[in-house]
Amino acid sequence: MGHIATVNVNLNNVPVGGYTSAEFTCTYNPALVEVSNIAVTNLFGADPVAAINGPQNGSFIVAIAGSNGNRATIGGTAFTFSAKGLQAGQAVIECTARVSKGDGILVSIPSTGGANLTIGSVPTETPTPAPTSTPTPLPAPVITGQVLASKPVTIRLFNADNSLATTLTANADGTFNFTAPAGTYTITATANGFLSAQGSVTLTNGITSTMSTVALLAGDIDNNGVIDQFDAMTIGMSYNTAIPPAADLNNDGTINVLDLELLAHNYRKSGAIAWQ
Repeated sequence: MGHIATVNVNLNNVPVGGYTSAEFTCTYNPALVEVSNIAVTNLFGADPVAAINGPQNGSFIVAIAGSNGNRATIGGTAFTFSAKGLQAGQAVIECTARVSKGDGILVSIPSTGGANLTIGSVPTETPTPAPTSTPTPLPAPVITGQVLASKPVTIRLFNADNSLATTLTANADGTFNFTAPAGTYTITATANGFLSAQGSVTLTNGITSTMSTVALLAGDIDNNGVIDQFDAMTIGMSYNTAIPPAADLNNDGTINVLDLELLAHNYRKSGAIAWQ
């Protein structure tokens, strides 16, 4: 009683190909045990991304994902924590886990037993000019493209003075097709929880300009242009909820380790993606 023990939580029997992420849910009797100092190891490679929810009311969640393509390929300690005995008795700390191989599916794996402590996220048609007796003018410029993201994408055109020229929401598959007056613009693509894409486009009457297909990078939950641990902390604090929507990166209605996995793939990335 009053002493502190270090508890190691191991991930064993890792299959060939490894795991890209894991979610551990641990429970204990808060009247008997105080949990603190949760620390993630490098089992998922260097610079892993972690989201921690709790501890509170006798439970906590630790979600870990390998960053930049790293994964757990061998068994070992995934994280540690400190357990302090508060009063005499027998305390059991039980941790269960769900794992992902990077396919967007969480699979539960069996636990080998708990620790026993004895305590002392509309295309518009090109208008057709009405027939007249005069030569038909060239139609307005058309701009098309596709932006890949798991969230709705907003396309914006800005004039040379940075004023907004037009804005629209891309189709569900990220494609867009709209008209705008001839001129040179800055074009951006944004999605909630993603780094943006930005480029320049010059539109000419009678010409269709096609932007290259671009994939937005998931993980900029706080919209500050950097994917970092502060974004991962938001996932931890909002675990198993749907708020804030920016943290639901795969747009499945639940914030969990699958969103952390998407963030981890782009960990430490920053700035707008160059788009042409």
